[in-house]
Parts: sequence; C-alpha cells; structure tokens
Amino acid sequence: MPDESSHDFGTEPNKALPSEVIAAIDRGVTPLLAVREWKGYSIEDLARIAGVEEQAIRNAEDGGELSLQTRVALAKSLGVDAGVLAHSAI
Repeated sequence: MPDESSHDFGTEPNKALPSEVIAAIDRGVTPLLAVREWKGYSIEDLARIAGVEEQAIRNAEDGGELSLQTRVALAKSLGVDAGVLAHSAI
C-alpha cells in the first residue's frame, strides 16, 4: 500500500493533473482509473481508505457512473477535486 502521507496532490485548488494522467484519459482510460493508478492505490486500498465498496470502483472504472457521495469520498481519498472523477472532467 502506498504511503498515504506522500499523496498530497490536490490540496491547492489550482493544481493541474500530471501529463501522464491526462494522456491516459485522452486514450480512453476513465478518470478514476487514471488517477488511482497514478497515485499507486489498488482498488482494495482505495475502497478501504475511502469507505466505499470495491464494486463501485470497478463499475466506475468500467465506465459506470458514481453517485455524488461516492465520487466525493473517492476524490478526497485521492487528493483531487471531485469534478476530476466525472467522465467529462477533462
């Protein structure tokens, strides 16, 4: 599991996503998957940290929608704005 203390991206509102995340999204990777992999979290780790079901993450990474509450919990755990995790964020 990654060191959670080193994952502080997104604590300032105007930070941009790194180019590798943007490139992955441009290739069709869902924003959640791109950010999760960039941060180094497994689905299991992220689900535990965010307090959401693993299946919700899997569904979203396969193109399904997230509820606003789940999106906010995941975004907070990943250190990004919740809008980043919307399919049309980038």
